Amino acid sequence: MSSKDPVRPESVSVQTYLQSRLEPPRPQTSSDSPLTSFLTSIFSRSKPQQQSQGAGSPEPPLLSQNNLKALQSLLDNKYQKQYPLRRNVRYPASQPDYYDVLLKEFSEAAHRSSFTRLKKRISGSLRLK
Repeated sequence: MSSKDPVRPESVSVQTYLQSRLEPPRPQTSSDSPLTSFLTSIFSRSKPQQQSQGAGSPEPPLLSQNNLKALQSLLDNKYQKQYPLRRNVRYPASQPDYYDVLLKEFSEAAHRSSFTRLKKRISGSLRLK
């Protein structure tokens, strides 16, 4: 999903949240110490590895098991399949094209210039009958 979401800013996207949980903060210095490379190798894993049965200290998982299950259910569209929207919710009788127009408005709003935004704001506040 490389396309930007016109409604939600990048700072609150699910992808940004997951990257912040899975990647370590970038070191301030350019020195590559063994500790830095160790931390980078731990945090750059895509999946937490199973803890080994040894004398080494156990590594805490990057995401909990519940978080991983929730993410997997979202990826599988579990809730969309389990709780589908009824047709009358998606297309209300009073305004059947409401959500289609709303999505069109969102996609257009992302590419408006500042003058066009001002014009749209003024025309929206001055509704003539």
